[in-house]
Amino acid sequence: MELDSKRYVLASNTKDANKIQKLREELLSRKYLLASHRDSDGVTSAVLLNKVGVLNGVFFQETFGDYISSNGKKATLMTDMIPIDSNIDIIVIDHHPDHPENHKYKLIFDAVPASLIVWRLVKHRLKPEDYWKVIVGLAGDGQPELTPIEIWEKYPILVEEWGNISESYGRIWHNTYPIYQLLSSYINAPCRMGLPAIAFKVLNEAKTPLDILMNKELKSAKEEIKKEVSRVIKEYPAITIKSITLWIIESDYSIGFLASRLESSRGKTTIVYNRKNKTFSVRGSLATYIKHYFNKYGIKAGGHAGFVGGSLDETQDENTLINTIRKIAL
Repeated sequence: MELDSKRYVLASNTKDANKIQKLREELLSRKYLLASHRDSDGVTSAVLLNKVGVLNGVFFQETFGDYISSNGKKATLMTDMIPIDSNIDIIVIDHHPDHPENHKYKLIFDAVPASLIVWRLVKHRLKPEDYWKVIVGLAGDGQPELTPIEIWEKYPILVEEWGNISESYGRIWHNTYPIYQLLSSYINAPCRMGLPAIAFKVLNEAKTPLDILMNKELKSAKEEIKKEVSRVIKEYPAITIKSITLWIIESDYSIGFLASRLESSRGKTTIVYNRKNKTFSVRGSLATYIKHYFNKYGIKAGGHAGFVGGSLDETQDENTLINTIRKIAL
């Protein structure tokens, strides 16, 4: 049975079991070429779909919402993105709030990370040993509190602590964090370097969370990102305009997550703009406010509460951002 073009909300408390069953039947009835977001939530969504055998290929887009692969093939399924063309005939599984009211694509929507939407849809077909992987996407999207209770119960390893050994003043220290808090950073690292296929392969093949934390490729990618972050912090200052901090950087890597770090340390909503690819990331309480007014003033922005991103066009530069911030800053 084909879905119509309305927005289907897959909420955990839905009473419409027949509708949800039809959604599952449609999704699991054939194979798809998947276009997914290039981050831990997008990668996790792709892995879960792959584990239930509905994919015949997957690619991760640099441009948010792009559905054409590098070899010109059109995706038939999309996760964790809003299509740049509302008239394409594909299935979309997503949680971003800015989908147009009128669209041709079939939208499976909920206000939780895409990986959890997928997990709920395909759980009955997943092997129990793969259940834990959903937490990689949830933690990466800043919502580990949405992790299903059974995941915590089945995988107590997730709250065990992992960290490096260091020595200081003759004493050895174990600097640790709960494992579930670390997984997404390992998966995100190669994605930030433009190598999402590595992240997908490792998460897809992982048997336990330790397979991620001990993977040499992921550890190497994390070290490379760490070095780049140190360089950027040393080389680029930031400006604060009333309630908003703007940090203009230049990097070959996607390190917009620095907006979260700066925002958490100062309490001011922060925008990190990368001159290299003309993209920006916004983190903080005013992110949705900024998204609204950026779009009003012609700066393309999208995302969900607290987490917004966007890009400048060929006629815009950092001065566009500065001038707009001066207009809207509270």
